[in-house]
Order: sequence, then C-alpha cells, then structure tokens
Amino acid sequence: CAAVRQLLAGQQHLDAPGTAAVDQLDETQQQQQQQQASGLPALLLLNLSRHPNDETQPAQLLPALAVQITDACPLPPTSVGDTPETPIIICLGADNRPMAVSALHVVGMVRDPEILSDVLHGQEDTLHRLRSILDDAAANPKLWANLASKMFSCQVTFGSTLTSALAVRLNLPLESFQPVDPQQETLEQIEHQLVVLKAAKQQLKEAQQLEKEQQGQIDPEEIFAVLAAADGSSSSNGTGAPAAAVDDALASSGRELAVAAYKALKAGADPLNVAKRMMRKAKKVLAETDEGSETTWNSFMDVLGILVELNAMEAHTLRLLPLGLVARSINCNNELWMAAALSHPGVMDLTPPQLAAFVGALQCTDLLKRPMSIWSSYQVSDAVVTAIEQLEPTMESIYQAQTAAGQTRWNEHLAVDLRLAGMVLALGLTAVQALPQQVP
Repeated sequence: CAAVRQLLAGQQHLDAPGTAAVDQLDETQQQQQQQQASGLPALLLLNLSRHPNDETQPAQLLPALAVQITDACPLPPTSVGDTPETPIIICLGADNRPMAVSALHVVGMVRDPEILSDVLHGQEDTLHRLRSILDDAAANPKLWANLASKMFSCQVTFGSTLTSALAVRLNLPLESFQPVDPQQETLEQIEHQLVVLKAAKQQLKEAQQLEKEQQGQIDPEEIFAVLAAADGSSSSNGTGAPAAAVDDALASSGRELAVAAYKALKAGADPLNVAKRMMRKAKKVLAETDEGSETTWNSFMDVLGILVELNAMEAHTLRLLPLGLVARSINCNNELWMAAALSHPGVMDLTPPQLAAFVGALQCTDLLKRPMSIWSSYQVSDAVVTAIEQLEPTMESIYQAQTAAGQTRWNEHLAVDLRLAGMVLALGLTAVQALPQQVP
C-alpha cells in the first residue's frame, strides 16, 4: 500500500499551475488541478481476488482508472477487523463499474504518460460525469456493496451508460502495466507472514480433523426415534406440534440441527427436553415460512407498482401496455430494462450486427458474474456507443423506480459493459457476409 501511495505521488504533473493561477479557477477546475497534482487520474491494474497477495489463489485482473484517493471506504466495515488497508482508491473499472478498492489490490500501473493521454483523449465530459456519480455515491453508503461477502477492501456502486465508452478504453494489454514492486523489507515481511499463515492453516486443519474424530458417526435413527416418541406424547405435554413440523425443521436446519441434538443426547440430556427444543425450532421455521409468503406478496405488489410507474401496465385494469408486452416476451434477469432498451428510438437505426453488439453490451454483466480478465482487440462502432449512451435517462428512471420500491437487487442488472461488444459486432458482420446474396 505504501508503494502504491508513493507511485501515485511520483506521477505529479510538472506543469501544475501556481497559486495565483489557481485562484482564478472555479471550484471544479481547482478540484481537477488538485487531483492532477496528486498523480490522478492514473491507469491501474487491479487484482480483485479476496487475497491478492496469496499466489495460491487465482488472480482476477481488471484495469481501472483511478480518479480519487481517500482514507476510508464508502461502506463502513461492520467490525474493526474488516477495516481495509489504506489508501482507498476510487476508480472506474474496465467493466464500467465505479469501485472503491484498497491499495492492497493494485498490482500494476501505467507509467507512460502517452498511453494515459491516448485513453483520456476527448473524454473530458465523461470524466466530469464519472466524478459526479462518485460524489453522489459518496454521500450515500447504501449505494455501495462489497464485491464479495465481507470484502470491504473492494466495493462497487451503480454505474452509468455515459461512462461505458471510457471504460472499454481502459482494457489495455497487460504489458502496458508495470508491476508494483514493494521494497525488500516489505518482501521479507510478506514471506514471514506467508510462513505464519501456512502454519496456522495446518493447525486449523488438524484441529478440525480431531474434532471430527471425537464426534464420531451420528446416528440419525436415534434422533428420529426420540422425535417420534416425543410426538406421541406431545398432547400430554401441551406442545401441539405435528410431526410434519419436526420434519420441516430438520429439512431447514439440516445437519447442524441433527448434530446439536445428537451432542445433547450424548451428553446425557433428557430426550424429551431435546425433542421439545427441536419442536420449538420447527414452530419458528413455520412462522418464518408464513412471513416469507407475506414478503413474496409484497414483492409482487412492488413489481406491479414499478410496471405501472414506467407505463408498462395500466393502473386500474392491469392490462399490459406495449412496453409490458415486449417485456413479457423476454427472458433475462431484468426483462423490463431489456424491453425498454430494445424499444428505445435510438436502437431503430442499428444494423443487425450493431444490434447484436448492443444486446451483448447489456448482457455482459449478467454473463460475467465477477470482474473477469477479458481483453479483446475488436473495437465497437460509434453507432453502438451512441445508442448505449442514449439509454441513460431510461436507465435512471428504472433505477429510481426499483430503488423506491425496495427492489435494489435488480439494479445490478442495469450495468453496461462494452468489452465484448466489439467481438459480437465482428461475428455479426462475418455472419452477414456469409449469407447468400439475394438476387434482385
């Protein structure tokens, strides 16, 4: 992390303006000059695996454009142990998702200013849009999510179609990035930590094996016999729990519930008391099932509200409107978004290969569940990029409607990734050329 901080500081622009010149700039220009003076923006190569320094774990490489540096992650960690190492780098990934990553994940950096200049050429408006998105997201931690469970060192937020053209330009060849080499003292510390970690893993493995041997083989028949006996005497004890409830409890709790009951029986606990405890758990499971049914109904009503708000369905008759009819005939993770995109006027002038690339950009994030190392030499056409950018108001409307309804889990399917769009376009052009020529 210290090496990354030093590298960013070493990228300072020599032509930074003096104090008198800065006073004449507006607030936005002053912010941009301050970022340039701290070595930003910068092209980085990230390894987004949970343990980027563990060579036994497969690397998940992703280029990114760093635009801000801070000392705290947007989504606060739940415990002190989850606090990521600083600095925290706010960047745009090549998959078109804004990210907040610890410097621990930075494994490479572009030090050639000409490469950076080529990537940012003509992208001033996009950079301004990106900074606006990040400023809005910084004020609301709920807009951020960990890349993986409890992975506070890498967090992502909702992106924009207007940044997709810049994101695809970040997908530089690996040889463009120079590795971040820590100092010799740091290397020695890492080697020592790896030795300690390996020893701790071995001790944990041995302890788990010993515990497994001490537990012995669990006899499910003994547990079910106790449950059957308890069920037969439930009327006299006032429990009133049917045997089906016990079965549901066992099915829901699985092996952990059986292990807990077996340990209690082996320790000499009263079998009837053990059975009563399991029946109480069964009642709890049934109550949670009823609550889940109510939640399902509420989600259904939320979906209806979204469809009505976005003019896909009539409010009183619930009759499907044209947008709803298109969405009904589509099968994907967010049919409403796909239907709105395919019905947009900006799509109507696209050729079949361009339309295929357009759909590929919308579906890429659903096919690639995690940031993946993808490099393609095929360039996407300007017509496809323009059609994607014209979807921004539609995406914002769907995003706001889903967020207001509490259905934020669908927002991740609104992302746009152009990395494979060029390849899809090339395949489409090849397919068109292979078709037999029609005789006039």
